[in-house]
Amino acid sequence: MEDKLKILITGSTGNVGKVLRACLTKEGYSLSCLTNGNKKFNDEVVGDLKDYDSLVNATKKIDVVIHLAGLLKGNKKLLNQVNIQGTKNLIQACEKNNVKKIIFISSLDIKFKTDYGISKLKAEEVIKNSKLNYVILRPSALYGQGFKTGINSLIKLVKKSPIFPIPGSGKNLYQPLYVKDLILLIKQIIDKNKFNNKSYFIGGKEIISFNVLIILISKLLNKRTIKIHLPIKSKNFYFDKICDNKEIKKDFEFNPISIKEGIEKIV
Repeated sequence: MEDKLKILITGSTGNVGKVLRACLTKEGYSLSCLTNGNKKFNDEVVGDLKDYDSLVNATKKIDVVIHLAGLLKGNKKLLNQVNIQGTKNLIQACEKNNVKKIIFISSLDIKFKTDYGISKLKAEEVIKNSKLNYVILRPSALYGQGFKTGINSLIKLVKKSPIFPIPGSGKNLYQPLYVKDLILLIKQIIDKNKFNNKSYFIGGKEIISFNVLIILISKLLNKRTIKIHLPIKSKNFYFDKICDNKEIKKDFEFNPISIKEGIEKIV
């Protein structure tokens, strides 16, 4: 790691951002964290993806940007404003300030024609067409300490009630990725200075169906769960959210932990 490398994190207050910020701070990286609220800590800089001038200020003297910020939900117009136009604003600010490198946390959802997936894919195109050297990471469903969504919300529900509603058949497949496996990968990209202008799908060690995931969580919590299958209301549950880790393993040291190990760390 270069001693004077200055890193800007967007989305530092989100689920992944909080863990990333804590890990990189502990490791001694020099951080600047974009926040759209009042500045509370020394490493924070006030700014907003929709405000180009604030991004020009935030990217001054920055070597690497880790772009996490984005909307997961919302109408198409809002998703486009934040995920696409916001990324354009950030890239333009980076180019103005001669920032050379960016790691963009996209999503496996670019494979699906949802408004969110399309907005992340278009944000990727903005980065690919920029002057910056980049790595684009497309993680599957993330989970970890402090999260309030995904596997964490499933754990909470299993703890709360013996009856668990399953959307549809429950046979749809997932490949959950423990957040610290993503962060170890981000650290590796920075430390090895391997900004190779490539995009990677990244998933956890195993593929698991929704049904089996609930059984595993119940077993680890020592709970008896009765599964009730309900009609599907969201098209999200039609998709198998899985990928091949072959490319990321070819270019980086990437050995994610098992789902069982990951859940054991957060229950």
